[in-house]
Amino acid sequence: MLIVTSLQGQTEPLPDINSVEITEQVNGEFSLSFVCFNTENNQYAYPLVQEESIVELDGHEFRIKQLREVRDRKEVQAQHTFFDLVDHYQEGTFGGTHTLDEFAQYMLSGTGWTFENVDVTESSFIPNFGEGNVVALVRQICDAFACEVQIMPDKHLRFAKQVGTDKDEQFRYRHNIKTLQKSVDTTKLSTAIKGYGANGLVVEYVSPNAQIYGLRYAEPIKDDRYTTAESLTERLKQELTDVPEVSIELELSQLGFEVGLGDRVWVIYEPMGVDFQTRVMEIKRYPFTKRSPVVTLSNKKRVFTDIFTETKIEIDETKKETRSRIEQTNERITLEVERIDDSIASLQIEADNIKISVQSKVGKDEVISAINLSPESISISASKINLTGAVTFSSLHPSLQESVTNGELAKEKVDLWSYGSTYINGAFIGTGTLVADKIRGGTISGVVINVDTDATVGNNLYLGSPSNYGTQKSIYFNNMANITGGLGFAGADIEINADNLWLDTNVTFGDPSGYHRVTVDFSNANVVGLSVSNADTVDGYHASAFVQKYTDAYVSRVYASTGAFKYDDYNYIKISPNGIEFYVNGVLKQTIR
Repeated sequence: MLIVTSLQGQTEPLPDINSVEITEQVNGEFSLSFVCFNTENNQYAYPLVQEESIVELDGHEFRIKQLREVRDRKEVQAQHTFFDLVDHYQEGTFGGTHTLDEFAQYMLSGTGWTFENVDVTESSFIPNFGEGNVVALVRQICDAFACEVQIMPDKHLRFAKQVGTDKDEQFRYRHNIKTLQKSVDTTKLSTAIKGYGANGLVVEYVSPNAQIYGLRYAEPIKDDRYTTAESLTERLKQELTDVPEVSIELELSQLGFEVGLGDRVWVIYEPMGVDFQTRVMEIKRYPFTKRSPVVTLSNKKRVFTDIFTETKIEIDETKKETRSRIEQTNERITLEVERIDDSIASLQIEADNIKISVQSKVGKDEVISAINLSPESISISASKINLTGAVTFSSLHPSLQESVTNGELAKEKVDLWSYGSTYINGAFIGTGTLVADKIRGGTISGVVINVDTDATVGNNLYLGSPSNYGTQKSIYFNNMANITGGLGFAGADIEINADNLWLDTNVTFGDPSGYHRVTVDFSNANVVGLSVSNADTVDGYHASAFVQKYTDAYVSRVYASTGAFKYDDYNYIKISPNGIEFYVNGVLKQTIR
């Protein structure tokens, strides 16, 4: 029984029907036609039989596409809902080399349809796969994998190298069958073909039927995927149509055995003295009657075609914002991705050259960057080149080699610029922050230079210059203790600021020659433990250089119990635990405590 469902979702059985016919072809039509009547049994279902309503039979759904109503009857033509997928546009591109399963999964995603793969195991290259309706994509898969598809119940597709099975039975034309209709076509008949494979492989195949029909060459096959003569020869045999295309329509009961869609049987065609294998390319069934199905046997090679979808298969390029294209020839492979009226990127691969380019369209001007690789050289063309990470140069061109000495670039050969960050101009580098494990140069200048660990100075460390004397320069220790220079009238004074100052070895004031003598002023300091143990043998502190502390009390003399002496009468003095001792000719004359 047929079940009809309206666009509003109302479902009713449709019992009173007539002339029900289902037509199914290999890689082609799958349709249902019938006549229904406005009877009491159909009183609820008859109004639902309208255009675009769904009619279900044996798990298959058919959508009404043509409807002719005459009085109390409706003549209906419906096609399988698989062809509704012509309105399901699969956006995006999944081109390249993939398996059939990978292509089919991408194609059917979001459609509610499932699939199975019977025996197609290899991978195939489909350029620009996607960006089209699902029916068109099914055709692309069948063409690329040289396979067939069969529509199964419950929204399921079956892919196979060939639909159907091999039958051992055969029949002879006009002997064991009665033909309802026959057609013979020799338009595509050829008996020889050439094939061109990879690495200069050339194969020619001549059919035995050339003895009957003469030597007729078909269009040659060119396919670089074939590398052996055996595999290319098999391909040529498959492509060559060396027998007439014969189509015979007959009732299934006359065969004497059951056949299904796509099954293969042998035919002996005596008018031309040839025998060939035919297939059941079409079956017409008549449900709800005793009429035997009618089958069409044919040896014609069928490809996936559908007259209902031809106007929707092609991609409307004008409505796409981006386009991608893969072009493959014997000489090259070109891949392009284009954003309309904006930019285009391309990759072109040849046997001896690879070219990568990006072109940006800015108004009437064009900006292009490109990399061209050949066995001899690499050419880079761009308005700006950014290199990140370690960069190593070897075997430089002589013109650049002359400017490289011991790993250093001559300043007149370097001129790089990066706005707002770092620039190199000759021997000068300007940057906000320069980070490196090792920096070596004649002069390094900057506002602030931070050294995380140690800094080693080969010879001299200069703070400031003679031109800016009077401006102090400091060295800070943990931002606390410091040594400050550049003080005084000529900027020659140094000040040490520290809680404690330890001097571990000898300290000499003045130069060893004695030409420059210095003054050590302890007037504002507490002196503890200061002694000169060798004052008896070494020229110690001369009294003439001693600033008398008690000038106001003793005027210009120092009085002692042994007599009075002027301070410049003493040869030398020394500091001892007893105080300051004054000596004349090695004899202690006075002690000031």
